[in-house]
Amino acid sequence: MRKAVVVLAALAAGLGGLWWWLQERAPRGWDAPTLPELVMEAPAEVWIDQGEGRVVLRQRDGVWWIEEPAPYRASTMHMEDILALVQTPLVSDLTRDAGAHGAALGVVEGGEVSPIRVVFRGQGGEQIDLWVGQRVEVERTRRALTWVRPEGSDTAYRVGGNLRSALELAPADLRERRLWELAAEDVAELRFSRGERVLTLRPAEGTWQVVTEGGETLEADGGHIRALLRDLSNLRVQGFLEDKTPEEVGLHPESPRVTLRAGGQTLQATLGGTRDAEDIGVGAVSFPLAVEGITVGLYPLVTEHQAAWFDQGLGDLLGRQVLRVEEASLQRVVLPGADAGRDVTLARDAEGSWRVFRGRVVGAGEAVSGAALEAFLETLTNLRASRWEDELLVAGDAFDGQTQELRWQAADGSEGRIVLGGDAASRYSLRGGRWARRDDGRPFVLTREHARRLTDVGAWIPDEG
Repeated sequence: MRKAVVVLAALAAGLGGLWWWLQERAPRGWDAPTLPELVMEAPAEVWIDQGEGRVVLRQRDGVWWIEEPAPYRASTMHMEDILALVQTPLVSDLTRDAGAHGAALGVVEGGEVSPIRVVFRGQGGEQIDLWVGQRVEVERTRRALTWVRPEGSDTAYRVGGNLRSALELAPADLRERRLWELAAEDVAELRFSRGERVLTLRPAEGTWQVVTEGGETLEADGGHIRALLRDLSNLRVQGFLEDKTPEEVGLHPESPRVTLRAGGQTLQATLGGTRDAEDIGVGAVSFPLAVEGITVGLYPLVTEHQAAWFDQGLGDLLGRQVLRVEEASLQRVVLPGADAGRDVTLARDAEGSWRVFRGRVVGAGEAVSGAALEAFLETLTNLRASRWEDELLVAGDAFDGQTQELRWQAADGSEGRIVLGGDAASRYSLRGGRWARRDDGRPFVLTREHARRLTDVGAWIPDEG
């Protein structure tokens, strides 16, 4: 008998624990009420009153915008979280009398937790008005619940989820960080301007052409243009600068401007002056943008690297190929050696192997091969500029001092010369390089790595022994 009592007691305790666990596990029980009157499939407007100010969100042409306090496109991700509050029925596992407990639950004003009032309005004038109160956490399951009260109701409901998190964001945090809703492949025209200088890019038979303000049409670097379009169409800003005048953010008539035409819309942004990290609180040097269609005084911030995408000169846009020679046809290269006045000649022998000569080309020379030589030959025969000289980056006296010269000759008798000059300055966060030119052509910038490969003879020439 005693054993049966113990078994029954244990069974009762187990069933009681199971019932308690089920109650705590999910926001529904056998009598858990749903709140169907709080469902709206397609809200058109949302008002959020956080106590210190009101945020008004409104849908325009399928896009959500912050209308107040300062107009700007709303974050797609955050809007999904806000709209989810009324797009599925709320389920309550517990109710309380709002008159007696509302202050403690944070669903009436003047309580321990300030309520957030949110109003959803539909196209037909329907409305959901909800007071969102205290967030609670079930200790054993770590599941978040929230107390809510429909406006005009005397009942507070405990519903599943942390409803406050989506509504507590400051207006600045609700802003969309992606600068434009734009697909790179839809861009039909890209324009870079600085005052009266205008460079217009348009696609042409699988590549891109750049048209100068004087009407000259030149071949652009298609790979660079496609990369720019990808970067611009996916650009995410770092933050925002507010309550500033155009002069305070360094905007003037000569400021770099980008204009994109795509899908019937024209998008435009102008780059302001550099801002120190301490001035804006985003942790890095940034540049403000004046974006067409955004409230005056509100400026999205981009990094130094991103700023370069908005300030492209002709030298950035032109085709980058300087020299292209089939390596198999290359017969001879003469370049300066480590000793002044003693050139190094790289020549191909009758079997097609490379031999190196120090000074005069006599005898059989020395056999040379290896990865460093392959890197040198690949750089020379497929020579590309990182950019060309233009009004934004001028070679100046880069070729007036000590220079280095490489001469090459191909099997068909063609020959050429590359002259390397002084250092080239950097632009924005883009590292500089070294000025060079082919024969007497337009100066261009080589990356430091490519310049090193062309001049570091000691990397591949055999040691003198």
